[in-house]
Amino acid sequence: MTEISYQYKPRLKTGILALLFFGLCSFALYHKAQTNDVGLIINGIIELSQNGATIFYYSLFGGAITFVILGVLIIFNNLTSKREIKLTETCLVRPKNGFSNQTHSIPYSEIASIEEQLVYNQTFLKINHKSGKNSIPQSMFKNKETFKNFIDDLSKKLQLTQG
Repeated sequence: MTEISYQYKPRLKTGILALLFFGLCSFALYHKAQTNDVGLIINGIIELSQNGATIFYYSLFGGAITFVILGVLIIFNNLTSKREIKLTETCLVRPKNGFSNQTHSIPYSEIASIEEQLVYNQTFLKINHKSGKNSIPQSMFKNKETFKNFIDDLSKKLQLTQG
């Protein structure tokens, strides 16, 4: 078999949705913090003064802005990156994390097991190997079919190497 490559980067749609949703949230929260003139009671348990409520709204605004920045990074990464996950003759080569251009190689001979895991409706491929564990999220692939093809091709490579 020859080398097989798969596009491996965050989906553009995810970045755009995060940017739009959290952009609207940050706008609304900033406006609420700027115009706040009353206190706030949260679930009838936590009571905040006017100043405390304003700080609370600014804190939520800061969190929303963080996700706006993340959305921008996802969009930028998707448009500028040529990142891939590769199955070579001897090893699996993947980016170290979701945004890194540095790669990490795992020789097939060191892979003890692979298994799909579903965590909160997100599918991951868990790879157990001599140096530790790695998870490869389905969401970094173009679609579910491409992820399934990757798992099938990796399984074939492991069978050839280990069996």
